[in-house]
Amino acid sequence: MRFVSIAVRTAALLILAALGLSAAMFARERGPRVEVMCPWPPQPVRIDKQQVFVYELHITNFDSVPLHLTRIEVFGDEPNGRAISTLTEGSLAAAMTLVGSKMGDPNASKDTQSIEPGGRGVVFLWIELPLNQAPPTALRHKMVFSPEANGATTDATLEDFPVPVRRDSVAKLSPPFSEGTWLAGDGPANNSPHRRSIFAIDGHIYSPERFAIDWIKVGPNGDSHHEGTTRNENWWGFGEPVLAVADGEIPK
Repeated sequence: MRFVSIAVRTAALLILAALGLSAAMFARERGPRVEVMCPWPPQPVRIDKQQVFVYELHITNFDSVPLHLTRIEVFGDEPNGRAISTLTEGSLAAAMTLVGSKMGDPNASKDTQSIEPGGRGVVFLWIELPLNQAPPTALRHKMVFSPEANGATTDATLEDFPVPVRRDSVAKLSPPFSEGTWLAGDGPANNSPHRRSIFAIDGHIYSPERFAIDWIKVGPNGDSHHEGTTRNENWWGFGEPVLAVADGEIPK
């Protein structure tokens, strides 16, 4: 009977230990309560002397408190390799906006990194690599969030969010004009107003101006216009024929 009693007590202790381990596992921090999406995976494009990966991360806060995104690190294919790009407070604030806010609006919140419960922030990524470097098959992201709650002292980290890199070829477009000297204004850049344009249409979001350019014709006087700027006819580019990339009809 004594041995049975010892066996019962040992089994009970093992069960309690297992329950304690299970409780500890369930109590373990499971990272930030966010959803991260990349609607359009990037494909490498050549801009100047770099290959550039241009894409966006949409981050939705599913927590009950605001979350402040403090850091994003981007990695390539190398396991345990160094980050190929790091965004912290200053650079991250410049690359991020909150859905619903107006870009350039002086009355809009300047804290673009704090996402309210149920809110969504968008991070505009612009990763540059040398032309002679093989593009990664995927870009992995480490994101650090700071909960904005009373007594919260521990950051929450999303360790590895992968984004595939597209391998299809990039369309090459010829200049849209047959003659003249044209200036590429507001060309492809991460701080271009075109870059930050996202539209919601028929239940889907689009970013059609990611690589948009404002073409401005330069005239014989070395300027974009002559005799003032109040009339369309005073701009050298007014009325010039434009070569389209495909057949179609432009609605009036």
